[in-house]
Amino acid sequence: MADAPITVIDRRLLERLEAKAGLIKHPKRVMRRFHVYMVGQTGQMFRENKHGGTHRGVTWPWYTPQYTRKTDGVTVPAEGGVPKLHGGGNVKGRLRSSGGTSKRTTKQSNLLRLTGRLASEVVTAINIDDNEMEMGTSQEHVVILNRKRPILFFTDDDLRQLQLLLLEQLEAEVR
Repeated sequence: MADAPITVIDRRLLERLEAKAGLIKHPKRVMRRFHVYMVGQTGQMFRENKHGGTHRGVTWPWYTPQYTRKTDGVTVPAEGGVPKLHGGGNVKGRLRSSGGTSKRTTKQSNLLRLTGRLASEVVTAINIDDNEMEMGTSQEHVVILNRKRPILFFTDDDLRQLQLLLLEQLEAEVR
């Protein structure tokens, strides 16, 4: 989760929402629509940051180097490509597991997206009731990965989207 607290920028919208919050008869509809929105945001996060970078205010660093050679001090990046010390050719990229097989890291490798399983696990683990929506996963590896490359977080834009969905639902029920 993001370390910074979530702040509401649009106070008038929040006041309108709080004044009418108890009037919404079908909050699950809003939560389901918000889940669809968050699935889209999470998928976009994986697409935009697949080679490292920043999206939605969160930065995913590229793979860390494999090692630094003691003999000449050259740092070998995860994707390899530096000349070998002895013999011809270049050092190969680091091995990464891929569902029973092994692939090497290349410059085209996607972060956290070797099989696509992680992205689908994060967005499909959901619990919705009338008052709250819990989205995420209890998988231990996701908690560890989330520390270096945040996946599960909530932004001010997400809060505004939820508020708008709640207001739309309220207006639909009042009609």
